[in-house]
Amino acid sequence: MEKDKRNKQKPVPSNLADFLTEEQQMSLNKIESYGWRLEFIRRPLFEKPTVVIFGPDNGQIGILRDDGSIEHNPDLPLRGDDKA
Repeated sequence: MEKDKRNKQKPVPSNLADFLTEEQQMSLNKIESYGWRLEFIRRPLFEKPTVVIFGPDNGQIGILRDDGSIEHNPDLPLRGDDKA
């Protein structure tokens, strides 16, 4: 069994402003009306956070970049995924 690396951190922290740029916040507000949702934020030590969003269509995944743009279908290993 794989150890949870989050160390009891919530997948979506309550203090989003500490992790999202202003552009990411504006973009997230817009895309939520299309069914996208913030799923989690990867917060590796000594690296920039990765904002992971899930789309309205089953299996649709994206990364919300610092400039507010979306990288669709990134190569991002997830727990429970065959490639993880």
